[in-house]
Amino acid sequence: MIYYEMKWFIPASDLLDAYRYFVKTDKILPEIYKTSSNSFINYYSNLLKLSNSPGISKTEISKLISELESTPQTWLLRKAHELLKN
Repeated sequence: MIYYEMKWFIPASDLLDAYRYFVKTDKILPEIYKTSSNSFINYYSNLLKLSNSPGISKTEISKLISELESTPQTWLLRKAHELLKN
């Protein structure tokens, strides 16, 4: 997440891909952890795509915010709100 804060979106995406691979291939992780991690991965991936695109759609950001409001992902929600303001 530090890469996102520094607006280094390519390294953030690379790190996210590595984490996605880890969660997918690890055989001893509890299923609840995998489910929670996959949720974070999907929302963070969407946030990265929206942050890195030149023509940010306010409706797409609003859709992401509405999805995040029903999750415990407070950091992602805060970043989506910041993206909407900009």
